[in-house]
Amino acid sequence: MNVYQIVSVIFAIIFVIGIIMYLYKLHFWKYARRPQKVLPSAPQDKKYAILIPARDESKVIRGILEGISKQTYCGDNLHTFVIVENKLDPTVNICKEFKNTTAYCLSKSPGSKGGAIKAILKAFKKENKHFDGYFIIDADNIPKETFVEYMHNALCAGNDVVLGGRLNKKPSGKGVVAGSTLTWTYLNTLNNKCRSENGKNIVVQGSPLLISYKVIEKAWNYEWNLTGLAEDIELGYECNIHGFKSFYYEYALCYDEQPDNYKAGRNQRLRWVKGHHQANFKYMKQFVKTKSPYNDGIYKYDALFALVAPLIIIVDCALFLLVSLVLAIVWGILGNPLWIDATIGTVAILFGIYFLLSFWTLFGMIVDKEKLGMTKWQWVRAFFETPFFYVEYVPIYFKALFSRKIVWTKIEHSVEKKQNKK
Repeated sequence: MNVYQIVSVIFAIIFVIGIIMYLYKLHFWKYARRPQKVLPSAPQDKKYAILIPARDESKVIRGILEGISKQTYCGDNLHTFVIVENKLDPTVNICKEFKNTTAYCLSKSPGSKGGAIKAILKAFKKENKHFDGYFIIDADNIPKETFVEYMHNALCAGNDVVLGGRLNKKPSGKGVVAGSTLTWTYLNTLNNKCRSENGKNIVVQGSPLLISYKVIEKAWNYEWNLTGLAEDIELGYECNIHGFKSFYYEYALCYDEQPDNYKAGRNQRLRWVKGHHQANFKYMKQFVKTKSPYNDGIYKYDALFALVAPLIIIVDCALFLLVSLVLAIVWGILGNPLWIDATIGTVAILFGIYFLLSFWTLFGMIVDKEKLGMTKWQWVRAFFETPFFYVEYVPIYFKALFSRKIVWTKIEHSVEKKQNKK
């Protein structure tokens, strides 16, 4: 074996180790195509607060408020609070058009969605307001008519935190849209669905959320300390550390909107990754020591190492590509015939990475094909474009790791008027 072949074997072994570490995921994936058990209906006697952080969201706010007004759940038991930063925000007047809807104006910018929730819960405590549960929904969401009813049934089934399912308002094959949409396929359909069906805590990421008063009022006394850039991930840690039961319910659906330009998509993922770093730093030490019947065995292993195996594979491929490229150039300059092997290896690695990411994209689209609602042309475009969306995570990861100041940036919405009429 020549030097390049030895180097190739070493990187291949590391790659295989990463794959082996990820094989446990087959246990999670076998639940992906199975219909989730439908929970029994519960009396509609609980009073809920629906919290909607809505910084400059007047373009989309009517859609979610109309969706809430059409719920099959008893409307008199739903009280909506839209959190804005400016009394002059057009959202304030829009809220006046809907029953049981209040625009809550903050005195200053909270800096994050978690900060907005913290501010309104502090006001609730001061005013002695009580609710049986608290929904947290993004302003661009449009809930299906049965959304609240299904979330209510899940809470009444003995859960403390419920995460609903997501559908894209406007299916697209554009890489940034398809990649963002498939993120929820990988997190929920290929992960949280298995956890819920086996009575284990979910990985809390994204929205829509419903949190019981047992958590907000009794355990926390209205004190919301999840104010990082990824308050949902912090909530997941809180569930596992303090014994709260979390649950994913795929039938409780909201239509949401994904970023449709790469700049917005990068900013959103930068916030997610930075939020992961913050949450891990804040909770990981305590989480590792915690023993919970809701997160044991393979499920705790997954919580700890779900990102390790992909990271090993990604770093291995990236380093192998870099080493091959450098060797091809150096050997070419020195006239070493091994430059041909290194050049062929570089090209093969590039195609290999692209094929691997394309396969992962196709796998996600097949698993959630009904929910994605994509046309054949959108499938083709997503298959070819989405791998570049995944590759972007490499620079995003390192930027998030070393950037000290990352703020809660606004995502512009473009499908408002048309979708609100659905």
